[in-house]
Amino acid sequence: MPIIDRPLIVPTPRTRLLQVFNGWLLNRRIERLVRRHDIADPIIWTRLPIELVWRAIEGVDRSLLIYQMIDKFPEHPKIAPGLRKRHGFWERKFSECADLVFTSGRGLWEEKRGINPESYFFPNGVSEIFRRTTFPEKPMGERAPVIGFAGAVGTSLDMDWVAQIARLRPNFQFVLLGTIDPEVDVSELRILPNVRLEGRVDHDALPEWFSGFDAAIMAYRVNEYQRYTFPSKMAEYLLAGLPVVSNRLPEIERYGDIVRIVETPKEMAEGLDRAIEERTDRNELGKRKEFGESLTWDRVVDEMEKIIAGKLESRIVK
Repeated sequence: MPIIDRPLIVPTPRTRLLQVFNGWLLNRRIERLVRRHDIADPIIWTRLPIELVWRAIEGVDRSLLIYQMIDKFPEHPKIAPGLRKRHGFWERKFSECADLVFTSGRGLWEEKRGINPESYFFPNGVSEIFRRTTFPEKPMGERAPVIGFAGAVGTSLDMDWVAQIARLRPNFQFVLLGTIDPEVDVSELRILPNVRLEGRVDHDALPEWFSGFDAAIMAYRVNEYQRYTFPSKMAEYLLAGLPVVSNRLPEIERYGDIVRIVETPKEMAEGLDRAIEERTDRNELGKRKEFGESLTWDRVVDEMEKIIAGKLESRIVK
């Protein structure tokens, strides 16, 4: 049975003194949990490289520290420029001190292996539920093509790009699934009659939504943060059998044989014209699904476990 704990900390952790105090509170809490449940040499696995987390785990007896890097955290658009140097310091400290570093992007892996030789690339995995995706019920010709996007409608999505392709293809329906960031202006999308902002959708319901799509888009802002991001939705689209059209991102470059990569909104609109024709092409469908299968979480986790087991074994031998 997993142990779920919700420790109390003092609010406003940006205050340095409270950072230290909260770190001490969490550290004590972790040590008590280890003793209470008689956990011998725990593996500590973290994805948040901040001072608070470091202070929480510092000094805790452990067999391994695993740092899973899912993005270029200090460059996140919502982090104030004045705080990036501080976050960069702690991010590097985690990278240097971790026994294993797992990165979800090749760019991150190439950067981290120069800091820590025990760095490994593992792309974001995909849930097997997307195998349940079916074809649209109505054949093309009886309805408008439906283009889907699933993910946060926020700082990473290029709203202007989406608005442009929606205007270029007024006969297409564009359905955006995902939490809408209140700080982001989506008014340009709301006024377009062929764009639907559905808001947050339960993850388990996505295959049903995907079954009504003819193609999927990835239209992300190109910045320092996105340069290191591997879009997890790509694998979900492909396992669902959906043709994918994306703007050019470094982490997508190597998948050009399975994802249609474009340079402009006009090219994306034209790419969608071809993509919807491939929706039911059995040969292309098989290629997409096969690639999606290679990224299921079962396969990704299996490879992670082999690396972890090897590291633990090497420590026992020593």
